[in-house]
Amino acid sequence: MNPKPEKPRKKRSRATGRPALEDTVHPTDFRRYIESGLGGFFCDSCSHFSSRDQRCTIGYAAIHTADRQIPLYNRSGRLVLCRSIEID
Repeated sequence: MNPKPEKPRKKRSRATGRPALEDTVHPTDFRRYIESGLGGFFCDSCSHFSSRDQRCTIGYAAIHTADRQIPLYNRSGRLVLCRSIEID
């Protein structure tokens, strides 16, 4: 008797417990943002991120920093994008 294969677990947001939304980002767009220094995909480039406290000032879990997002993108071509991000 073969055991049933396990269903892949959905990633969940640490902030809300709901599934984290990973969006596909075209490589050209990703490269353009990284090379321009905008880095608009990361918590640490957002106006709501306190670099002193390493946290989001509006209460979200600031876990989607560049050091976590870039490896995710390199593995999957996808990023978790904050819908409240504001870039200066």
